[in-house]
Amino acid sequence: HKKGTPFAAQTAAGNAIRAVVDQGMQRAEVMIKGPGLGRDAALRAIRRS
Repeated sequence: HKKGTPFAAQTAAGNAIRAVVDQGMQRAEVMIKGPGLGRDAALRAIRRS
């Protein structure tokens, strides 16, 4: 798969969430910058977690 795709953004967000949850974080503030499908995919991954 290519970088810069919605799937890549979703995967990266999921990996980041897993890493911080494993360290005990339960809540976070997320700041999103810029337009695009990757942004939407990343937000969906964050909301599901």
